Amino acid sequence: MSSSATADRDHHWASDWHYALRHAFALADAHALAAQHASRPPITQRAACAVQFDRSRDQIHRLLHLNGTPS
Repeated sequence: MSSSATADRDHHWASDWHYALRHAFALADAHALAAQHASRPPITQRAACAVQFDRSRDQIHRLLHLNGTPS
C-alpha cells in the first residue's frame, strides 16, 4: 500500500473515531442533564442510560469495524 493510501486511510479512521467520541460525549452530557431533571425513579433512569450507552458503544464498534480497525 502506498504511503498516500495509508495516510488517507489513517486520516479517515481518525476522523470517524473523532466523530464517534464526540457523539458519545454528547450523549453522556444529554443523559446527565436528563438525569438531573428526570421525574422517573433513579433505578429506571439508570436503566435507560445503560441501554443508551450500550447502543452508543455498539455504534462505535460498528464504525471502527467498518474501517478495518481491529476491535
